[in-house]
Amino acid sequence: MPLAICIITLMMYNILNEIDHTGNRIDNSSIDASINLDWKIASGIRFSSVLGVGRSSVSQESWADEQSYYITSMRQSPYGATLPNPTENQRFAEQYCLLPFGGELSTSNTRHTSYTWRNNLSLIHSFGKHEISGSIGQEVRSSKYDGVQSTQYGYLPERGKRFVDIDPTIWKRYATLVRNHPDVITDTKNNVISFYATAAYVYDSRYIFNFNIRTDGSNKFGQDKSVRFLPIWSVSGRWNVINEKFMKNVNFLNDLAFRASYGIQGNVHPDQTPNIIASLGTLETLPQEYVSTLYKLPNNKLTWEKTRSYNVAVDWAFWNNRIYGSLDVYYKKGVNQIVTKDVAPSTGATNVSINDGDIENKGWDLAVSFVPVQTKDWTLSLSFNTGKNYNKILNAGNSAVTWQDYIDGTLVSNGHAVNSFYSYKFDKLDSEGYPVFKDVNEKDEDGNAVVHSQQEMFDRAFVYSGKREADLNGGFSAFLKYKNISLNALFSFSFGSNIRLNDLYQSSGQNLPYPDQNMSSEFVDRWRVPGDEERTNIPVLSDKSLAIRNSDVTYRIADNGWDMYNKSDLRVVSGSFLRCRSMSIRYDLKPEWLKPLYLKGASVSFDAGNVFVLKDKALKGRDPEQIGLGSRSIPPQRSYAVRISLTL
Repeated sequence: MPLAICIITLMMYNILNEIDHTGNRIDNSSIDASINLDWKIASGIRFSSVLGVGRSSVSQESWADEQSYYITSMRQSPYGATLPNPTENQRFAEQYCLLPFGGELSTSNTRHTSYTWRNNLSLIHSFGKHEISGSIGQEVRSSKYDGVQSTQYGYLPERGKRFVDIDPTIWKRYATLVRNHPDVITDTKNNVISFYATAAYVYDSRYIFNFNIRTDGSNKFGQDKSVRFLPIWSVSGRWNVINEKFMKNVNFLNDLAFRASYGIQGNVHPDQTPNIIASLGTLETLPQEYVSTLYKLPNNKLTWEKTRSYNVAVDWAFWNNRIYGSLDVYYKKGVNQIVTKDVAPSTGATNVSINDGDIENKGWDLAVSFVPVQTKDWTLSLSFNTGKNYNKILNAGNSAVTWQDYIDGTLVSNGHAVNSFYSYKFDKLDSEGYPVFKDVNEKDEDGNAVVHSQQEMFDRAFVYSGKREADLNGGFSAFLKYKNISLNALFSFSFGSNIRLNDLYQSSGQNLPYPDQNMSSEFVDRWRVPGDEERTNIPVLSDKSLAIRNSDVTYRIADNGWDMYNKSDLRVVSGSFLRCRSMSIRYDLKPEWLKPLYLKGASVSFDAGNVFVLKDKALKGRDPEQIGLGSRSIPPQRSYAVRISLTL
């Protein structure tokens, strides 16, 4: 008997249909309680204890019935159509149809229980020009999640929330679906104990010294007790120059102070363990044995990542605080950073994490405020803040890198910034409209090899495209007031970053678009006929895969030509921008108008959000702050609001 063939009618997505035939419900409940104890033991000595307990519950239910687009695609048949007989058309039941009858119901229930117990003993004492203070304390934190996730099939919400009894021995693909989606227990528990101490000394309100230390215990480092607890500590000082005797006659200064600090911070890698960890599986019915799989290999030689921080700063204020601000300069060096090192596969893994990386961070932050006008009726205030950060990898270890690391910006390379990314070198379109790239051939025209290693191929094929993070970020604001009317504006800016435009072609291999598919307006200028390669750099619309087979290359740098075009230097633009985030105008009603209404205050304001943004024209209307969210993301929209505020 010939095999019956089921002809599937394409179902189009309809948002109105989905609203009626899918749903999602989330129920939250929580309760928190705390007890505070404050005991004044003696003059200047105080003990405090805080115990906080919390409990919350989250229940989520999402469903889709037989008429939804999602279930129809699983069923591989339009709603209402008679399904092929699975005994006569076994191919449909075994290879195509995931869910023959009913819909899907997914539920998730999570309970969270937590408590925090903090005890603190503090001391403060003054004598003459001296003041000393300090505290010691301990904190215990516990957080526990109990949860279960379940997915059930054959759901009929319109028939009393019942389920269809589907025979898995007949509907073989359905049986696989159920087997691959068992109930999941999501229980987790985290306990932390911490100890801390602080000390401070002040002399004559001129010289201030502080010392802080804290330690959080971790059992990530196995039996080596010397590294279980790494203290986080810092020392700092402040010199209030304004309080010195020689500053008494300097009338234009209201504040002048210098600050400095040094500290060490430790960090534990959350993905490493000193012990071998096995994942306990379920029972295999055929051998009737429980199955366990290796989840984590032991790494008992790992120690803390350490970061040393140096900071200096100055605070100032002039002319009755008309001009005031601060400048902070910092330098941070991370040592023993965890990097990945390649090892022989015979060890049971292809790589291992070790403490062998070093990274450097330095930069500055500046904040300035200026009040040029301040009279009875007029006030004008301007504020500005900005900062610049430099980071550089000093030691990246010797882990092997891939071509994906270059284009994704995850390459860790000595002497480069952490967020550097690279691109293919676009050359031109050929006579058929397909993209051509520079320096991607392993051999010259005579067939002689021009590259002899994978790294040499990387160096040849990729070009540095800049950093994803800006060199300079900041913002400024302006406030203008005349009597009862005030105007406020807030701006932000970012300079020095580069970003990659969203993919224009399918990165996994190009297919021709559907007739109703949304397309980028860039395709208007695409290659159409021979000769167009002279006027455009947008390739042809084609279903040719442009796949790069392993047999064609020795050193792989890409999967296909379409993705190379998406990740080429042609698709890199500046991410710099200046944005007006908000503007508002407000009018405060006069008090004498409000007195008969028994109101203490009233105002009317008009607010505008996301007013405008100045950016690179090459973005073609895209928002520089959302370019990484994908082509379907909606850029920030301009908003308006009228507000009326009353104070009783």
